[in-house]
Amino acid sequence: MVKPRKPPQEKKRKKLTKAQLIIPVALGGAGTALAIIINMVLVGPPPLEQCIPGEEVPFNIRAYLNVTLDGQPFTVPANIGITSECITPLHTHDDDGTIHIQFFKPTRFTLGNFIKLWDLDLNQYDVKIFVKNITEDDFIEVEPDVDTIFLGKDMKIRMELTSR
Repeated sequence: MVKPRKPPQEKKRKKLTKAQLIIPVALGGAGTALAIIINMVLVGPPPLEQCIPGEEVPFNIRAYLNVTLDGQPFTVPANIGITSECITPLHTHDDDGTIHIQFFKPTRFTLGNFIKLWDLDLNQYDVKIFVKNITEDDFIEVEPDVDTIFLGKDMKIRMELTSR
């Protein structure tokens, strides 16, 4: 004999209270704020906003930049990234195009980081960029997006600017 089944009872939906809605949002916001504060205290500001104490830091490489403007040599100035108060991790000492890349730990800096420090406005030029890494025999033309060109050890960069 089969027993008759009872109809399933409808479950009452509980309404969420304001506290149940507000507490997770508040905890998420507090956690995010705490993570930002810890990041700033432990990690510090972004590398380009930091000063290095001198030339004797663990990560120390060089890249070389040669620039022409309308087919003529264009000097990369000395002392880019150097003031009386600060030496930034990307800097030049002389006007020979040597970019010093020095920091407390290996850090990926881009040509765009250097151009920004130099305060060179590339918007007024047509730009061609050629790169030669230490493992390559010849220069290779790359996209002129300076923010995607990472500076590497002994990298040689040729940047051709043409006035618009």
